[in-house]
Amino acid sequence: MAVVVTLADIVFVGAGGAHLKALIPQRHLMEANGRFETVMWIWTAVGPPSGGALIGALGPVVTIVLNAISFVLSG
Repeated sequence: MAVVVTLADIVFVGAGGAHLKALIPQRHLMEANGRFETVMWIWTAVGPPSGGALIGALGPVVTIVLNAISFVLSG
């Protein structure tokens, strides 16, 4: 499972950065890239400890269900 998550993360980060140029007008690209990188690094620092805390507090099944709900609501 960890291999699948890691591969998906690599693809997402690469695709997200590459598609930013196509999605954002040139005049806003520097600001958008800065925001994108800021969010990515904050998530890298905060995500794993938050997930561990949720698993410890709620258990793995509830944590995975909450994660799935967050994906449904964000899409």
